[in-house]
Amino acid sequence: MCKARQVLQECVKLKVLHTVCVRRVAGCSLHIRMRHDYIAPQDYQAIREHLTNSRYQLLIDLSYWTGQQWCILLNIRIKDVYSDGEALPKLIIKTRAHYQRNRVAIPIHPQLREILADTILPNYCETWLFESKVNPGQPICFEAGVVALRNAVAKARLRGRGISPNSFRYSFVRRLLEQGMEPDKIRRLSCHSHVDGVIHLAKA
Repeated sequence: MCKARQVLQECVKLKVLHTVCVRRVAGCSLHIRMRHDYIAPQDYQAIREHLTNSRYQLLIDLSYWTGQQWCILLNIRIKDVYSDGEALPKLIIKTRAHYQRNRVAIPIHPQLREILADTILPNYCETWLFESKVNPGQPICFEAGVVALRNAVAKARLRGRGISPNSFRYSFVRRLLEQGMEPDKIRRLSCHSHVDGVIHLAKA
């Protein structure tokens, strides 16, 4: 059994994931679906504090404040976030939510801007924002992020809540809905293909 399959099956047992749909991992077809529980601000801070790696802290920061999927964020290049060492006013991502796969500019929350301004990238990050130290020239893998999140959730005593990478996206949508923002505007901000996706999360 490949390592990626073992990691994900362990996550299923720990209620980080549960099986339903297919995701392709390291050449294996795995039947999984991300669970998503709402992450309150205090839970977000607790999880962040228990992530020992600054790259994973930045990953959940981006996910929590922009509502983007991890698989999209992990493929962000440094030039999409920084210019001459300073954070750009908008995050540039290549999203699968648009049929033409356009590059989309996502507004950056003031609190996220402060985080980006204070972030010091490792010297081996030359191309990717989340470049792998083990495999230079490649972004870190999704599964490694899931394991780091699982460990942080356990240390924060939030295990059993169903918190997963998709929880940050769900929480972003829910916060905006509670603030009275129109679902279609939330769809554009979170890069959902259809407004039904936003409504589904609202009912979850």
